[in-house]
Amino acid sequence: MHKLIYCVAVFLVLISGQAYSQEIMTVEKALEVAVNNYPGIKALKEETTIKDLEKKEAMIRMLPRVKLTYGYYRLNEVPALQIGQDLYLPVLNDPTPPRFDDKGNIALDWDTRKPMFAYIPGQGIPVGTQDNHSLQFEVTQVLFAGGSLYQSYQMAKNNIKASDFETQKAIREL
Repeated sequence: MHKLIYCVAVFLVLISGQAYSQEIMTVEKALEVAVNNYPGIKALKEETTIKDLEKKEAMIRMLPRVKLTYGYYRLNEVPALQIGQDLYLPVLNDPTPPRFDDKGNIALDWDTRKPMFAYIPGQGIPVGTQDNHSLQFEVTQVLFAGGSLYQSYQMAKNNIKASDFETQKAIREL
């Protein structure tokens, strides 16, 4: 009976030892865990990422800019140039205004029985369309900025290196 209790106790100790055991941590592994969990190092790594994005922004400023715009509008009616209500042109070189009879018709010449004036009713000449589309494509390239764009790109590259050095310094101090 004592042997059975002793065997069960040894068995429980062996099982509990395996359940709570962890792998052995080396110095390199401990340093890796410390670097990954230290908030100061995380902040410096994010700052390096920001500096990298600033470098990309400086590079983009040197590239041409492209702008594409589209517009559409519709009018209620086709725009037209109106030529008065009624237009009377003299057929003969007669500067006198046209004569009308009692019914409102143009008076005829007594001899030829033809109108003395040509009548053109009011009309409109279309000068546009009802559906209007507009498309604009614009490319802009800075030709001369005194080298400031290139220098800002070089400074951004140097800022990335400086940020990397700061990160490495903080890791070494940790």
